[in-house]
Amino acid sequence: MVMIPSLPLTDRTVLVVEDDCIIAEDLAEMLREAGARVVGPAESLPQAIRLTEHGEAPHVALLDIDLQGVAVFPLVVRLRAANVPMLFLTGIGCTNIPEEFADILCVAKPFGAGRIVDKVASLLSRLPASS
Repeated sequence: MVMIPSLPLTDRTVLVVEDDCIIAEDLAEMLREAGARVVGPAESLPQAIRLTEHGEAPHVALLDIDLQGVAVFPLVVRLRAANVPMLFLTGIGCTNIPEEFADILCVAKPFGAGRIVDKVASLLSRLPASS
């Protein structure tokens, strides 16, 4: 029997919150190619909150910090309460994050696809196997 290696994000759900439609679709496609189930992409804070209120919680969330001029931080508070690991994606710089969220990994735009998959896989590797 030939063993087929699993993709790095197989059986994991990733929430994508990004207001730039091209970046959002590229992220979603890249995550799917790595085996993930993608929730979203959501382009606004209200849309992202709605996605998290229905269905199972994502295993990890990729969050653009500035969504059409609105900070994503209210969603961060909700996801943190649900113990969802997060990765900030930002074009405004990783030094502009409020201190209370300084523990959340941040990647500045532009970024490479492989880099994001590696970061997500790293976050997921810290979760219990049954998550």
